[in-house]
Amino acid sequence: MSETNLNPIALYTLNPLSRFSDRAADYVKYRPSYPAAVIDTILDRLDAATLVAADIGAGTGISSRLLAQRGVLLVSPHFTNIRLSTFANHQELDLAGLIGRVRSNSYTPKEGALLDRLILDLEKLHDRFQNEDGFVYLKYSTSLHIAEPFS
Repeated sequence: MSETNLNPIALYTLNPLSRFSDRAADYVKYRPSYPAAVIDTILDRLDAATLVAADIGAGTGISSRLLAQRGVLLVSPHFTNIRLSTFANHQELDLAGLIGRVRSNSYTPKEGALLDRLILDLEKLHDRFQNEDGFVYLKYSTSLHIAEPFS
């Protein structure tokens, strides 16, 4: 796109507690949880007697919630022995799901010409790449850093 937003909103001027509120329903509907393999890998690599972890850059807290549901205590971020694991993931989306997935991002325009243009472009992408059942696929990976706390 060659359009420029002439009146950008500086995100630091927005209330961080409410800036995402009007996107929460779309986020829950169109953003998948993490694959069970992510949580399984974390738990496989931790000592069962000391299930302690920290979610750095927790964002919406999906991984924090999933870890807590499995009995993991979440603590502050002071670590050694950091290891990285990467997990492939994908989503199958119809046109409404594709548009909803993009609109769930907090930085997507809420209204106006930029949103209209974005939706038009998404419709074109969907028409070009959809399979015979009307779905497109988003393929991506999730990186997971596993670390041990300082002793």
